Formats: sequence, C-alpha cells, structure tokens
Amino acid sequence: MSSLTGHCMNTVVFAGDNEQAILAHFNQMEEHTPPFLSIMVYDNALHFDSRWIPPIRSLSEIAEQFDVSYKIDFRVPYEDRGTYTYTCLQQQPLSPQADLLRAFINAAENPEQLAEKETYLTRHILAQSLDLHELEVLSYLTGKKYNEFRVNEIQNRQDDSRKIGR
Repeated sequence: MSSLTGHCMNTVVFAGDNEQAILAHFNQMEEHTPPFLSIMVYDNALHFDSRWIPPIRSLSEIAEQFDVSYKIDFRVPYEDRGTYTYTCLQQQPLSPQADLLRAFINAAENPEQLAEKETYLTRHILAQSLDLHELEVLSYLTGKKYNEFRVNEIQNRQDDSRKIGR
C-alpha cells in the first residue's frame, strides 16, 4: 500500500473473541470506503489510508459493534509516528461482581429489564462495592444499552408508519 500525499497510513490490530469477524468485515468492504481508503487485510491486521488523521471515531464504533479492542499505529503526514490504543468496554477486565453486573446489563432485552438491572447497580454504588473504573464502565454500558433500545423503538415506529402509509 503506498500512502497518497497528505494521507495518514494506518495499521490496526484487533483483540478479542471476534477479531476474525471484524477483519472479515473490513475484507468485504470496497477498497475505498470513506473514511477508510486503500483497505487491505493481511497478517491478521487491517491496513488502510485515511485523510490527514486516523478515523478513530468510525473505527471505535465498528470495534464496539464487534466487541473487540484495537491498537492502531499510524503515520500522520509530516509528523512522527503515533500510536493509539482503544479498549472496548465489553473487553475490560472487571472484578467477578462487576463482571456479573455487566452480563446482566448485556442480557437485558427491553428497557424494563435494564431498569431492573440498574437497581442492582445502584445497590452496589450505595454499598461502595465497586471501584470508580468499574462504575464508569458499567454506567457507560447501561447508557449504551438504553440507546440501543431507543434506536430500535424509533426504527419500529418508522416501520409501522411505512406500513400504515401503504
């Protein structure tokens, strides 16, 4: 892969149970799928160019979908090499107690079940049985799960309105 003028060269190594699945995902993409340009998968790593800086937000969103962490090495035009490591919160090591709460949050199938799980989390907060890092991870995952439910609800309403309009 030859980097285009003004483009950032990126190499990403994924870690987690789904690392082969995310590599397959990128392997199926068109060679130029902005913000990823000149996409190539080889040696169990993703290699691509991007405009000026690495697309950290896009890469992190895809990593979250596949529940993988990653390390990206990049060369920004006219600057020294840089490294950024992203750790997917689903892959964060937690205490057994916090890990059980994470499993409860992930298993929730609707907002009501998630609210019930949130009650358990509140009890642990009040008992001060989790450290701040674990609270941050579990709080983020709870919010992310609520957002997933909201997105599904909006999509269902849109689907229903399309059916009515026909």
